[in-house]
Amino acid sequence: MAFCMNCGAAYNEGSGFCMSCGKALPVMGPVQPPRQAVQSQRIVSPQPQQPQPVQPMAQPYQRPVQPMAQPYQQPVQPTVQPTIQPVQPTVQPQPVYQGQMAPAARNTKPKSNGLCSAGFVFSLLGVFLFGITSLFGLLFSVFGLISAGKKKQDGKGKAVAGIVMSVIMLAAVLVVFVFLRNPLMDKYEELTGRTFPTRKVSVDFGERFEEKDWVVLEDETCLRFNAKDGTFNNYIASQPTDDLYLTGHYKMYSGKKALRHINSDSVYADGREWIEGHIDDDVEYQKEKLIVLICDYEAFICNGESQSEFDTVTEHFYGFYTRINIGDRFFSAIETHNLEANTRFTMILEEEYDEYLAIAESDSVGGAE
Repeated sequence: MAFCMNCGAAYNEGSGFCMSCGKALPVMGPVQPPRQAVQSQRIVSPQPQQPQPVQPMAQPYQRPVQPMAQPYQQPVQPTVQPTIQPVQPTVQPQPVYQGQMAPAARNTKPKSNGLCSAGFVFSLLGVFLFGITSLFGLLFSVFGLISAGKKKQDGKGKAVAGIVMSVIMLAAVLVVFVFLRNPLMDKYEELTGRTFPTRKVSVDFGERFEEKDWVVLEDETCLRFNAKDGTFNNYIASQPTDDLYLTGHYKMYSGKKALRHINSDSVYADGREWIEGHIDDDVEYQKEKLIVLICDYEAFICNGESQSEFDTVTEHFYGFYTRINIGDRFFSAIETHNLEANTRFTMILEEEYDEYLAIAESDSVGGAE
């Protein structure tokens, strides 16, 4: 259906003139068959015809140019992409035939801690080496136990065993060192006749001198010291009684203190050269073994009573703590010098005196035969 350009009346396509106003209609090109529309076209009803005044033609008629109809384009429907679900591969179980080994399972055993193993080895060696490596075994085992707990590693049992062995060995070594040190050193000196290498720095010979009773070999007199109040008793016999002895106060210096005292007091001027010569030349005469004794004789006790007619006398002694060998037996002794009397004598431990006499008498009898 088309409409007149002059009056707007509808006319059939192909007509040459308008039936309403008589105007010539434009000639249309060949009519193409319409495309089948997807959507229904809206039908526009024609307007009622109204008479239009005839306008005079001023200019020759020019056929209007109709725009070329655009070819029909079917609306594009949005393409819906189908949702593709991932396909899970189906694992077919492999049959295990007779004689065919199944794949080995993965090893999930935790790794052993190296510190724990090292601590156990050192602790075990300490048992056979008298505790020499026990301290290293204890340290490695403790740190290994802590490390294995943090890293969740194996080896805690080895660490615990190493700690136990190390503690036992260290405790045994401590007991031996504290309680058996001096007896072992004495036994070494008795067998070898030499001073134990560490005794000079670990033993106070002054204290050993005060803790014991000493017998003078030349006259069998006996000296007893009381370190608590600084007094001494000089008994006339080696088997002392309360009947007859001299008593008084004393001062004692040992080691380096004794050497400084000798160098500072002019009383010892005559003995300095002898002391220094022995210290430099003889291994047995060491500074640590030097002893200086100052005795103030204040009273004379006879039959348990102090004698009034007695003047206080001071005597100076110095000597070296040493050991003497008789009959393959070593005895603790002190080689002593009396400055006032200018005499030398040897004091031996009272507890060893009887044995010393027995060996000395047997040697003298054997020599006489």
